[in-house]
Amino acid sequence: MICDAAAGAAAAETCNNTDDDCDGSVDEGVTQSCYTGANGTSGVGLCQSGTQTCAAGAFGACTGEVTPAASDACDGLDNDCDGSADEAFATLGDACTVGVGACADTGVLICNGAGSGVICDATAGSAAAETCDNTDEDCDGSVDEGVTQSCYTGANGTSGVGICQDGTQTCAAGAFGACTGEVIPAASDACDGLDNDCDGDTDDRDYSAIVCDICLIPTDASGDAVAGDCDIASAKNKEAGIFSCVSGGLKCTPGSAIACADAAVGDICRVCNASGNCSDGRIVCNASSNVECAGTDVPEP
Repeated sequence: MICDAAAGAAAAETCNNTDDDCDGSVDEGVTQSCYTGANGTSGVGLCQSGTQTCAAGAFGACTGEVTPAASDACDGLDNDCDGSADEAFATLGDACTVGVGACADTGVLICNGAGSGVICDATAGSAAAETCDNTDEDCDGSVDEGVTQSCYTGANGTSGVGICQDGTQTCAAGAFGACTGEVIPAASDACDGLDNDCDGDTDDRDYSAIVCDICLIPTDASGDAVAGDCDIASAKNKEAGIFSCVSGGLKCTPGSAIACADAAVGDICRVCNASGNCSDGRIVCNASSNVECAGTDVPEP
């Protein structure tokens, strides 16, 4: 037996839960374009249509569409589909600088990794020790700060000998300034127990061979010298003595010992050198209980 019916003609499948193409399946491969964004934005920037697929006679969700973002991100793309990219970031592409001093580098502003703002694409250099060149090598915003060097203008080999010592020069605007704090050799040694000329010897002149004349001058109740009681020129009350150093000057010790008990210690005395230069001092009592004439104004021979 055979069926006397005649099969209908197949048609294009549509979304109607019917096997229109007569292949035993319903609604297979039936899709349509879809877009839920604002009119005129599909195909602009990132925005694009999606696809709905039919099942059991009904189209499903719109998948794959891209609709406008609420605002533009900084990423070189038109996220809000208005025909412009990154328009919310007005400084994008502007010149920029990072770092200070010698570390400074220039570049342009680019989008940051999060797309939320801009950053400078330059990389600051590495800081170095500051030198005296009017440049900020340590990149702290100051130039030549704290740069000093030792200095000495005295003769070679004298620094660190006696009272001689190095000084310090401080850098400013790329140049070292004056040498401050140095002590250089004096022209000659002073009689002060120090090595003033920085030759390794203190008071290196031998005063013990230099003769001086000393006159012990009595004083009145006011401490003033009594005139006429001592006259070195006429040898009245004069004693020959020997020079030696005393702190800050010289002293003249009489050749003939005069006991401290026989003189007014603290009274004025007078001493003259071989050149005839005279000056007043004060009578002092030495370790041997004898008197000497000492003072800072005693003339050096």
